[in-house]
Amino acid sequence: MTGGERARLGQPLLLALGKLGIRSLERSPGGEWLIVAGPTGDVGEAFRLYAWSGAAAPPRLLRTIPAAELRPEAVVAPAPGKLLLLSDDGTDTCKAASPAGRTFRGLEIEETDGNE
Repeated sequence: MTGGERARLGQPLLLALGKLGIRSLERSPGGEWLIVAGPTGDVGEAFRLYAWSGAAAPPRLLRTIPAAELRPEAVVAPAPGKLLLLSDDGTDTCKAASPAGRTFRGLEIEETDGNE
């Protein structure tokens, strides 16, 4: 509750993400939502990056990322037109490392439509 009022929720929307789950949902500086979609388990499927207005319209595919290249878990917009996908890769080596020894890999891409 904010100011003593209950939240008002709209109707839920089903997003067409190719049977992938949402790994990250972040607001871009331009006001769109950036969605990192990926497999729900450790299956070697591709990940996808979408931009979505938040309305009933389907999200736009920005890029498909092969799982062998990167397994993104987050997206940030460090500068206008630039996106940074972050991956912890979830390997056993990473999980077994001390907290100081754990790292993320990143991939900087242009915020454009379609695969490049």
